[in-house]
Amino acid sequence: MRLTKSSLSVPAITDVAVAPATVHVLESNPIQFKVEASTDWPDWMTKVDFGGLKQKLLASIVAIAAIQVLKAFMNIDAVFDPQKMAWSVGVLLVFIVSALLLALTDRWGAGHGSG
Repeated sequence: MRLTKSSLSVPAITDVAVAPATVHVLESNPIQFKVEASTDWPDWMTKVDFGGLKQKLLASIVAIAAIQVLKAFMNIDAVFDPQKMAWSVGVLLVFIVSALLLALTDRWGAGHGSG
């Protein structure tokens, strides 16, 4: 099998495609932790709700996209394709905006539910 530059980007695309399915599975099957008093886990690890899990997953996707953009900027002298660079930055910005909107809607929803 011969690897090309386009075949190396398939795992990143697959990660983004699998993420919504993962969120759906986690939403329908909540994770239950059996925590003992003597565990060395951080406090936040036992208190992650579904909204926090979505935000962590989206933050991971944003980090992956940011690394891809950084790799493109590091290789800008060797191969520069303005259209590919624009798409990379555009996708990163879409992920960032969606993460911010998700955080805002979770905050608004939490404030509405407590009243």
